[in-house]
Amino acid sequence: MTTSWPVFRSFCGLLLTGLAPLAAQQASALDREVEFVRKLASDLGFIALANGQVEVLQKQYRDSDDFKKIQQLGIDISLLGARADPRPEERRRLFKEAVERSREFIDRYRDDAVADQARRTLLEASFDYGRFMVDELEVEAAEHPEKLPELRVAAADVFQGGIEAATQVMQRLEGKHREDGSAAQRSYYAAWLYKAMLQREFAGVAPERDRGTVASMARETFEELILGVGEETLLGQRAWFEMAKLGEVLGNQEDAYRDYDSTIETIRSSLNSEDLELPEDIRELMINLMQEAYDRAADTLLALGRIDDVLALCTRFREELKAIGGEETQDVFEVAHPRYGHPVFLTEARAMAESGKPELLAQALALVQRINEAHPSDITGVRAKRALREILEGGAAVSGSLLFEVAKGAHQEREYERAIRGFKRAYGVMTQEERTKLGLETWSTIAVGFGVQKRFLEATLAALKALEDHGTEGGNTEAASDALDRAWNSFSSSVKEPTPATKALGDRVLEALSKHGNTGSQAKQLYRDAARLSSEGKFAEAAAAYQQIPRDTPYYEPSQSMIVQMWQRAGDFAKASAAIKSYRDWLQTPEAVLPANQPNLADSREKSLTDIEFFAAFMDYLEAVGQSGGAKDPTKYEGVITSLKNFIDSRGARDRGLAARSWDIISRLHAELGRLDKAEEGYRTVRSLEPNSPIVPALASAVFKAHTDNVKAIETEREALLARQAPEAEFEPIDRRLTAARRAALGMAVDYAANSATPAYDYLYAGVSLGAKLGDWATVERLGKQAIDLHGNAPATKELVEKWTFPLVGEAMMRQKNFKAAVEMLAAAEKARPNDYPIKRLLSLAQGGWFYFDPQTGNPIEEPGLDDPAPAYDRYYGEYQRYALNEQRGVRKYTLPWYEFHLEAFMLAKRASRKDEKYKTYAESIYRIARAQDDFKSLENLGPEGKRVLATFKMVNSWR
Repeated sequence: MTTSWPVFRSFCGLLLTGLAPLAAQQASALDREVEFVRKLASDLGFIALANGQVEVLQKQYRDSDDFKKIQQLGIDISLLGARADPRPEERRRLFKEAVERSREFIDRYRDDAVADQARRTLLEASFDYGRFMVDELEVEAAEHPEKLPELRVAAADVFQGGIEAATQVMQRLEGKHREDGSAAQRSYYAAWLYKAMLQREFAGVAPERDRGTVASMARETFEELILGVGEETLLGQRAWFEMAKLGEVLGNQEDAYRDYDSTIETIRSSLNSEDLELPEDIRELMINLMQEAYDRAADTLLALGRIDDVLALCTRFREELKAIGGEETQDVFEVAHPRYGHPVFLTEARAMAESGKPELLAQALALVQRINEAHPSDITGVRAKRALREILEGGAAVSGSLLFEVAKGAHQEREYERAIRGFKRAYGVMTQEERTKLGLETWSTIAVGFGVQKRFLEATLAALKALEDHGTEGGNTEAASDALDRAWNSFSSSVKEPTPATKALGDRVLEALSKHGNTGSQAKQLYRDAARLSSEGKFAEAAAAYQQIPRDTPYYEPSQSMIVQMWQRAGDFAKASAAIKSYRDWLQTPEAVLPANQPNLADSREKSLTDIEFFAAFMDYLEAVGQSGGAKDPTKYEGVITSLKNFIDSRGARDRGLAARSWDIISRLHAELGRLDKAEEGYRTVRSLEPNSPIVPALASAVFKAHTDNVKAIETEREALLARQAPEAEFEPIDRRLTAARRAALGMAVDYAANSATPAYDYLYAGVSLGAKLGDWATVERLGKQAIDLHGNAPATKELVEKWTFPLVGEAMMRQKNFKAAVEMLAAAEKARPNDYPIKRLLSLAQGGWFYFDPQTGNPIEEPGLDDPAPAYDRYYGEYQRYALNEQRGVRKYTLPWYEFHLEAFMLAKRASRKDEKYKTYAESIYRIARAQDDFKSLENLGPEGKRVLATFKMVNSWR
C-alpha cells in the first residue's frame, strides 16, 4: 500500500502540507523569515540548513511573544525532514517528534491562533507516522510476529490523535468555509478527508471486535465529504478511492477491487473528456491517482489468487502508461510514477512468478531487479527484495533467440495463438542486439498470425510496431508493409463510425506506409503530420505544418480553419486572428475562384468558412471569460452572445455540433449574468440539437450550479439575519426569495431528470434535497424513486442511495400520510444500515406521530402516524439521542438542533403518556430541560425557526 499521498497535498496547495505559511495578518520581518526557512525545507529540501536557521531564530526571539511561531516552525521542519529522510530509523524518530511536539504545543497554546497551524501539522503528521507504522507491521508480520500487538496499539494511538486534531480543525473553521475557493474552505475539506482516512487506518489496527464499528464511522465521514464536494471533483474522486480501501480493511477484497476499478474508469473518463479541458497540473494529479488505484486493484486481485486477472490488469495499466507517455516506444517504467506506478509492476512480477509458467519467470526476475534498483531503501524496495529472493529460488534462465525459434516453429505448424504468445515472450527477454536482428521479423510474423485469425486491429498494431520500432534496422520491410496494409484495410472497413482513436491510428498507418512502402502526396503528408502534432499537443508546430500545405490542393482550405484552431489552442490569439484575416483576404482573390466541375471543393470551403466563423466568436468568448491570458471582462459578454447568435442564424444549420456548442456558450454566459431563465432555454436547445453529446450533462451541471449558487447566496443572507438576531419582519422578503430560488432550481432538476436518458445520481439527489426543503414531498418521492431504480444497485452509488435517498423517500411517504409504505421503506433502510441514526428518527416519527401547525389555517394538528408512540419514543430517545446530541457533530446546548431533538422527543412522550403514565414523567422532564435556559429565551433568539419550535413546544404542552 502506498505510504503517503502527495497527490492530495499537491492538490490542496497552501493548506495542510507544505505546511502552509502562517496567516499573514501582517507582513512582519519575522513572518518573512519564517516563510523563507519553511521554503528552504519544503521547496529546496535543505532540512539541516532549515533546522540551523530555526535555532538562530529561537535564540533571537527567546523573550518575545513571537517565540511560539518559531517553535511551530521547528515542528513543521521535523515533519518535512521525516518525509525526506531515506533512513527508516531516522524517519521514525522525526515522525514521532513531529507528533509529540505538536500535541504539546496545542496543549500549551490551545486557544491561540498559532495552535491552529499545529493542529494541521498534527493531523498530517499523525497520518504519515501511522502509515509508516502500518508499513512496519507488514514487515514485522513475517520477521517478528511477537511485536505486532505492541505496534498495533502504538499506531492506534497515533491515528486517534490525528482524528481528534482533524475534528478540531473542522470545528475551528466551521462557519468560515462556505466561500468557494477560499483558503478556509480548502483547509476544511482537507481536514475532512484526513479525518476519514485516519478513521479508516484506525480501523485497520483496531481490535477485531471494534473494526466494523470504526470502519462504519470512516465510511460515513467519506460519504458526507463526497456529497459535500461532489463526486465529479478531483477531491471527490480522491475520497472515493480512499473509501474503497475500507474493503481491504474489512477483508472484502472483491468489493475493494470493484471500487478501485470503478475509480480507474471514472478518472479515465475525466481525462478523456473533451469538455472538461483540465489544466495540466490537475491532469497530472489525476494520472497519479489513477496509477495509485491500479496499484490497489492489482494487489487485491493477487490477494484473491486471480493471477490471470492480475496480468490482464497490468497489461491494461501498461497501455494506459503508453497513452500517457504519448509514444508507443517510450519506456512505460519511466512514464510510471515511482510511488504509485512502480508497485503495480512489482505486483505484476509477483503474479508472473506465481503463475507457474516458466516462460514468465525471466520477465518477472528482470522486472523485480529493475524495481529494486529504483527503490534502494523505501518500502517498495523492501517488498522487491523479498520478491527477488522468491523468484531466484525458482530459477529463470531463458534465451530470447531460442524462444524466437520455438515460436517460429509454432507459426510454421499453423498454431498461431501459441506462436503469438511465444514471439511476445521471446521479444520480452531479447537483448538489444537480438531485437535489432529479430525485432522486425518477430512483430511482422505476429501481425500475420493475428491476421489469419481475423484479429485485424491487433494485426495492425503488431505490424505498426514492426515498422515503427525496427523498420530502419534492416530486414524485410516490404513484408511488414504488406502485412500492415492488409490488416488496416480489413480493420478500417469493419469500423462503422470512426472515433478519434481510430483516426489517430489511421494517421500512424499512413505515415508508416509512406515511409517504408507507399509514396503519398506532399499535401496529404503535411496534413497528416499536422494532425499528429496536434494530437501530441504541439499546436504551434501543427499550425506551421498546416501553413505549408500548397494552395492548389484539396487540403488547403481545410487547413486554414485548422491553423486558426491550432493558434487558439496554443494561446496565441493574435496569430489566430491573423490567420482568419489572411484566409478571408485570399477568398477575395481570383485564385480563390472554384472550378465549376468540382463541387466537393465547394463543400470543403463551406465547411472551412463555418469553422472559421465559429472559432472567431469562440476566441472572443475565451477572452471575455479570462481564458486567453487576460482578465475576465463581463462587459464583453453581450457582444459574444450576439456574435454566436449571428453564427447560429447564418451557419448553424450546416453544423449542428457547432450550433450546439454556440448555444452551450450562450447558456453559460447567461448563467454567469444571473439570467437563469435564458440559461435554461439555452440548455434545452443544446439538448434538442445534440441529445447524446457530452456537453449536455456538462451544461446541465453549469446551469444547475448557477441555480444552487443563487440559493446558497440567499441562504447566506438569511444566516446573516440569524446571526444578528434580526426582527422577524426582515425574514419575510428573503424567505420569499429563497423559496422562489429553490423552486427554480428544483424545476431545473426535474427537467433534467425527465429528459436525460440516465440522469446522474448527484442531480437526482440534489433535486430530492431541494424538494424536501420546500416540502414538495410528491416530487421528493418521484425523484427519489428514480434515483433508487437507476442507481440503487450500482456499486459506485448503492451505499449513497441507501444512506441519503431511502430516508428522504421514506419521509416523503410519511409526510404524505402513506405511513405503512413509509415504515416498510425506512425499516428496510435501517436493516441495510443499522447504525444510520437519522433513519431511526424518521422511523420513530412515522410509527409514533407528531404535532404541527397547518400551514394554510395555522390550526394545531396532531398526526398519529401508526399510533404506536411508546416504542417509537424508546427508539428515539434511547438510540437516536446519541447521534442527535453528539458534540462531535457540532451540536451544542440551546442550539436549534438541540431544541428540535427535545421537541420531537417531547411530542412522542406526550402521545405515549396517554397509554402509559411513566411517559408523562418523561414528557414533563424533557419540557423542563428545554425551557431551563431563561424560559426558552435562547430559542426565541434563533429566528423564525426558533419561534416555530417554541410555538410547537407550547402547543404540545397544552394538548391533552
